[in-house]
Amino acid sequence: MEKKEGLELSSMRDARGLVILFALSVLAPEVILAILGFRSLDSEKSRAVANARERLQEAVTAKTIALDAELDRIRALLDSPLRVAAAGAPEGSFVLYRDDRAAEWAPPDGLVYSELSATGSRTSPAELAAGLEMEIRHNRQEEALELYRRNLASTDKVVRAWSLHLTARVLRKLGRMDEAARSWKQMLREPDEPLGELPSQLLAGAEVASYGKDAGLARALLQDLLRERWQLSRATFSFYWTEMFALAGRPAELQSIADSKLAFADSVHSFARRPGAVVEGGRWALWKEGRDGLRAILIPAAEALQRLAGSEPDRSIRFILTSANGGANGGEHRTYASSRHEPRWRVEGWFVGTPREMAEFEGRRQWYRFMLSGLLLVLIGGSVVMWQVIRKQVAVNAMKSEFVATVSHEFRSPLHAITHLVDLLRRGKVTSEERRAQYYDLLAGESARLTRMVENLLDFSRLEAGRYDFRFQPVAVSEWLGGQAEAFRHDRVRVEASIAPGLPRVMADPEALGAAVRNLLDNAAKYSPECNTIWLSAETRNGGVDIRVKDRGMGIPPEVREKIFERFYRRPGEVSRQIKGVGLGLALTRQIVLAHGGEISVESAAGEGSVFTIHLKAAS
Repeated sequence: MEKKEGLELSSMRDARGLVILFALSVLAPEVILAILGFRSLDSEKSRAVANARERLQEAVTAKTIALDAELDRIRALLDSPLRVAAAGAPEGSFVLYRDDRAAEWAPPDGLVYSELSATGSRTSPAELAAGLEMEIRHNRQEEALELYRRNLASTDKVVRAWSLHLTARVLRKLGRMDEAARSWKQMLREPDEPLGELPSQLLAGAEVASYGKDAGLARALLQDLLRERWQLSRATFSFYWTEMFALAGRPAELQSIADSKLAFADSVHSFARRPGAVVEGGRWALWKEGRDGLRAILIPAAEALQRLAGSEPDRSIRFILTSANGGANGGEHRTYASSRHEPRWRVEGWFVGTPREMAEFEGRRQWYRFMLSGLLLVLIGGSVVMWQVIRKQVAVNAMKSEFVATVSHEFRSPLHAITHLVDLLRRGKVTSEERRAQYYDLLAGESARLTRMVENLLDFSRLEAGRYDFRFQPVAVSEWLGGQAEAFRHDRVRVEASIAPGLPRVMADPEALGAAVRNLLDNAAKYSPECNTIWLSAETRNGGVDIRVKDRGMGIPPEVREKIFERFYRRPGEVSRQIKGVGLGLALTRQIVLAHGGEISVESAAGEGSVFTIHLKAAS
């Protein structure tokens, strides 16, 4: 036994060595391939990044050149009259021409206030001088009112506008507010005329809205201020905006627009005083100064400038224009190029999402990882399968070695007994007829034992090779199984049969099925060393027949119940080693039962014995 265990350990060590050698032979090239592959991927990634940067830089440079060419064309417009320059400038641009005497710009409503040139008449008409004398110098309001009203019928629109304004002012001084309001409302129905620095419609509208607390009229005046309806000074714009804004309920959306327009107007006035500065409010300035004054085109920045060079063929790249000191500082997927125009700015470009070079690289890398992982899994799976095959083969070889040793030992025992008994009889050493009869019985028993062993081996071999010739016929189970119980002989145990009469017939080979039952009986007898009885029973179940063999022996542990039906398997333990057998009885029984279309099962508890059950289908 120790020699057999040593042989098994040696075989397992040889198997492990083969598996380790196989794993090393396939895994080493895999590791080398992976290292080389990942190094190649790193190099390819660097090339992809470089190609993406180069493509982005080329696109940004091309955009900058195109923008500079367009801006050259726009700068050339400054040699043209104002209307021509305004027509040729990009949409949303502001054109400003100014000399020492006056200024003009386009679009004409481009500024919410203007201090670039004089606006309106600063004096009242001569026809109203007498009334002003009575109102202001002599404080004779009623007489002044009468003089103002005489001019309300004048055909001169300016005189009539001034007359309505002064009439309303005197009425307010006299506390006659309803009459003053009627004068202001009449002013609103008249054409808009300048009253000093104030437009008549703005002045009258503000007075009517304030008197009547009219939020709707106040909001309409705010919108007129934002539409640059009047050329006001900044102070005048701010005064009326503040008054009407409060009266209209402080609409936040109008205040946001006003803040933006005021910022632009402030930047234009700042630029007009000191050309060269970059204008705030989302504009850049192209300008020229000469003897005829300042000429400038303020071009929309960022989004508007981005459209100057036309649509982009590569939609994966986006552009933006920033000042020379602003914006991003470049990066793996962002770069810029500086314009040659003053004031200086730069075109920044970046990829929207992942550049196609990097996307293509990522696709190749994922495919390489997938292939490498698949190959690794195949190799690992192959190693595991090989290990299982080798391990199983080693186990089979060990079982075969044990089988040969056991069979040799098992055969040697009856052969030795037969040889010894024959020798005694041949030499006449047994003189008594009674002793001769005993020796003949011993010879018959050992011969039968040896015959069963040989038949089991031959039957199992034929079953394994599929060459067993079964002779199926209807079998009356009750009578046939009773005969099996009576024919079974054992020198130590007896069979107690409990077979129900009239059991259904089954289609079976009586000899083969009898061998299966005898193997179960013999197995029960061998593994019941302390009990001299085994039980054989049969009954009907589920339209078939159950044949049971029960013992009260040592029982079968749960972990080996499935293994006991394997060929050459012997239960571990010292008791099993002392019991004769080659490990083929239960394996042969299972093969015979399966060949009959039946099932075999076992129920057992350690120390309480076992019950083997053969279930056969009834013959149709």
